[in-house]
Amino acid sequence: MTPDTTPPEGELGKLIDEQLELAAARIPALAPGAVHPSPLDHEERRPTHATNEDVLLGNAVPTPEMLEELAALEAAPELSEEELARQALADGGADTGTAILQPMNRKETPMDEETFNLSIRKFLKTVGVNSQREIEQAVAKALAAGSITGAGTLATTMRLQIPALDLDVNFDGEIRLEGPPGT
Repeated sequence: MTPDTTPPEGELGKLIDEQLELAAARIPALAPGAVHPSPLDHEERRPTHATNEDVLLGNAVPTPEMLEELAALEAAPELSEEELARQALADGGADTGTAILQPMNRKETPMDEETFNLSIRKFLKTVGVNSQREIEQAVAKALAAGSITGAGTLATTMRLQIPALDLDVNFDGEIRLEGPPGT
């Protein structure tokens, strides 16, 4: 892209969505006779009640129970480093694919996996939206200043830190500024 063809702020996401739609239209259909499951085998069934994900995505209104649960979670005291370590070691460090932590005593309740996953998704959505906006603004500024040409790629690193979990990980990638049509 040249400064003349750079989309206005916020339009980069729209342009990307349009390009993804065009690319998806070019994906060939399954060949006749190819074995694939019946649509009935994987028809999605909506739960009878709204999930936290539905509420977060704006597809449902939160129930009073959901609001009470959220208020209780927000009012709960933070766990100490010792308690976090104890819970992490309680299962011998095994990762069983579930995020439910065992309570230390009867007064504590196990972590609500749905709330936990919803909270992660909300955080990642915030990061995604805000990161895209910051990248779009930085690219527009660099193009205007002439420090980039609008061609090639930008090496990127996203750093995720959660000090309470002693988590510090980088995700490396690249952002293409231009490429062949439909890619």
